[in-house]
Amino acid sequence: MRTRIFFAALFFILLAVTGCVVKPPSYASGFCNSDEDCVPSDCCHATGCVSKDQAPDCTDVFCTMECREGTLDCGGKCVCEDNRCVAKLAKVPMEPIV
Repeated sequence: MRTRIFFAALFFILLAVTGCVVKPPSYASGFCNSDEDCVPSDCCHATGCVSKDQAPDCTDVFCTMECREGTLDCGGKCVCEDNRCVAKLAKVPMEPIV
């Protein structure tokens, strides 16, 4: 009788352990494998990045053509660092006031 209880308990322990498989993070959480998985988080003057499946719909959006400091405008880009989409902002040179 003890042998049956032991093997039954062992079976359920093994079942519980093997059932606890860690899933990779979903793309909905901003997970990425490469820079190509990442896009700007906003249609215009984005300051952050998200995974492609979280990309905003910019179909009918018109953006100004200015270079705003602190955004991805004019040389900034989205990159994948430590499996998270992050923004690398470009330095926008300040124009002298004449």
